[in-house]
Amino acid sequence: YRESDTDRLIKIIEHIESRHNEKARNGKYVGTLQISPIMIREANRVNGYNKYSLSDRNDSLMSTKIFKDIMQHKNREKSIRKAVIIWHGKDKPNYRKKVINMFIKNECNKCTTR
Repeated sequence: YRESDTDRLIKIIEHIESRHNEKARNGKYVGTLQISPIMIREANRVNGYNKYSLSDRNDSLMSTKIFKDIMQHKNREKSIRKAVIIWHGKDKPNYRKKVINMFIKNECNKCTTR
């Protein structure tokens, strides 16, 4: 994906993970992008300081920044497959296919905007 596609990819993942619900919770996963405490620690690690807190998971704009910071450091080639594996924590083919299919078909127009 191109840099200009980043927001579209994020909206697709938000749609799949939480239907864009900032209050979504699933155990330790919170917010629109279902961010775990480990992802907060990783975002702070790649930034070199404690830029984010656990409460940032409840804010869709902060969640987007967390996603972008992690991808900037771990997915410089901007691979959708790699982005999904990094974000989801493992390579689940069905999840990856769903994201990629929505991305290719430009189905994020069906997603609720913030």
